[in-house]
Amino acid sequence: MKNHFLSVLALLTLIFTVSSCDTNDNNNPNVPCSAMFFQLVGETNGLPNAEFNIFSYQKSTSFNFNAANQELPSNAIYAQQLVGQRHVRSSIDDYNARIVYKMADMLISYQNGAVTQTVFPNGDTRNQPEFLAGNLYFLKPNSILVNSSNFEITDESGNIISSTFSVNLSNTGIFNTLEISSTSDKTDNIFYLANTYLFKYNLSSDTLTTMQIDTFNNNNVFYFGVEYAGANTLYAFKGETANQSIKLVKIDISNTANPVVSTLMNLTNSSALSFNPYSMVNSNYAYTQTDYDRCDNSFYFTFTDPGDEKPYLVEIKLNSNTITEYSNNSLIGNYFFGLDHLR
Repeated sequence: MKNHFLSVLALLTLIFTVSSCDTNDNNNPNVPCSAMFFQLVGETNGLPNAEFNIFSYQKSTSFNFNAANQELPSNAIYAQQLVGQRHVRSSIDDYNARIVYKMADMLISYQNGAVTQTVFPNGDTRNQPEFLAGNLYFLKPNSILVNSSNFEITDESGNIISSTFSVNLSNTGIFNTLEISSTSDKTDNIFYLANTYLFKYNLSSDTLTTMQIDTFNNNNVFYFGVEYAGANTLYAFKGETANQSIKLVKIDISNTANPVVSTLMNLTNSSALSFNPYSMVNSNYAYTQTDYDRCDNSFYFTFTDPGDEKPYLVEIKLNSNTITEYSNNSLIGNYFFGLDHLR
């Protein structure tokens, strides 16, 4: 298998637009929702310069993957040599309609049709971007290695705005801190999922709460793709190696001393999927991107199979317990990174 990221063409892609104009914050399945979903798409075609385009897709009964694209204004985005780069993280700002992608040493920002980039200094470990009340924050471990013992939170300029928190990642089951996934409530709390451990940072009180949601033992379980779903509620994927299963689970953190994990949907051997969802588990979860839309209680994920370089978009409607897969052979060779919606 070739090195998928030796040279990457980055494309900023608007994946789909829900067809209605109503919002629905009460998860009423009879009330339609509207949203725009954004995603960064990398193409391994070896072109020397990055090129950005926006694609708009309408969702009615299905997603139209053949919609015409609209080119963004030309921007001086330099080509990245992302050798082995898989951990691209993203966040969207509901207040200012801005989306950012953290990839290697670069932060890509898209807002009002303009794309800008910020290059981080060599050795800067900031990652896991998250917006709170219109401000961008990063998790900054003292090292990307799992023996990292200190976490700090920085603002967009790199200023440390938190205390220094001592953490132990050696028994979480992650290989490095780049594998930590994150989400936020968009106002005051950021959640960091390091496989079997969950960390909650509260901006107002400057506190970090550590929660163990499962026990890691000899690669037995992998949690990834965390999404905020409401007060004291997170959704994530859980893969189990013993029976090669993968489930969408709910993490109830009402009692932080004893979080409760329950199954929302078992994707294992789902007839609705043309690919084996268990292939997302372990090292391949870097190719999986997730999002949750509380408007209609739907969970979304994209996965690029590194074997055939075919990307998939999957919608899980939790109100009706249905799974729908959308794929297109013309997208083979494209890698999907980051999945965020804006209403």
